[in-house]
Amino acid sequence: MLSETEVVDTLLFLRYFTAFGLACIVYDHLLTLSMEFKFIWMNPKNGWASKAAFGINRYLTEVIITYSVYIFSGTYTSLDDLVSSVHGNFGLSAHRGTAVSPPSAILRFLMRNTSCARFLWLFGVASIIFGAVTHSIVVLRVYALWDQRTYVKRLLIVAFFICIIATLATGIACELELQPLFKFNPFFVTCLLTSLPRLVSVAFAIQTFFDVLILVIAVYNALERPYQNRGDIINSLANDGFKFILATFFLRTLYLVSSLVGNPGQCFAIVATCWSLVSVISSRLHLRLDGLKLRGIETDLPLPFSLRSSWYI
Repeated sequence: MLSETEVVDTLLFLRYFTAFGLACIVYDHLLTLSMEFKFIWMNPKNGWASKAAFGINRYLTEVIITYSVYIFSGTYTSLDDLVSSVHGNFGLSAHRGTAVSPPSAILRFLMRNTSCARFLWLFGVASIIFGAVTHSIVVLRVYALWDQRTYVKRLLIVAFFICIIATLATGIACELELQPLFKFNPFFVTCLLTSLPRLVSVAFAIQTFFDVLILVIAVYNALERPYQNRGDIINSLANDGFKFILATFFLRTLYLVSSLVGNPGQCFAIVATCWSLVSVISSRLHLRLDGLKLRGIETDLPLPFSLRSSWYI
């Protein structure tokens, strides 16, 4: 059980770190907006599946992270007006700044807990969908590299579906375990998670394992190609989007590490922020792939924190 000081420190970290993640994804969205319209929405060679995947990856993430920032901002008081209107229908006074009757306080508390539960379900379902979409983007990238070697393609597809099914099963189980632990705290005016089940770490470990498999396949593919020196291998990995895959693996590893060593609030903040950054990376990889369809050459779109990135002005 955390002390009051630790709760305050964790809550501040949660609020500002989640807001940082939102700022990152919105900033990157503005930087790549022109390419998004050109390569995704206006690309005649793009099917509806690619557009839907990009929309989920980019826009769903922004909606969920924005909602998370609102939930943990300490300004989660809009339900007061709703409670007041409900009690007004019964002739009860429950306006702000006036004494609140016990039934009104109970109703407000129950309604806020219901909203916390709804947020947790939305966050959980969206994270499962997001994980499936981002993994599919990387899988399509690696899948296209293997030409006629069908055994690797089959291994990749089978592993992908096993990962999705396992993530879905553990995700639902995690939601059921987390629901009783995620409650509204009237003192901090926000929803707080009291403890973190170990099943959450299992769910993150499944995704991390699949990322490791993709990294191994990407390296194996580079080694299988004819080369004269080690520089050729590095160039091959760079052309295969290895940096994007490695960055995604690193961020998802932070999911797992935070669930093992961090408290619930720290874990939630790191997951939400890394989710934003994974969305940024996978969106850029998606833009590179769809730019390749349109132009026949791959778009030079570096990682957001690299020295060549447009993040630096």
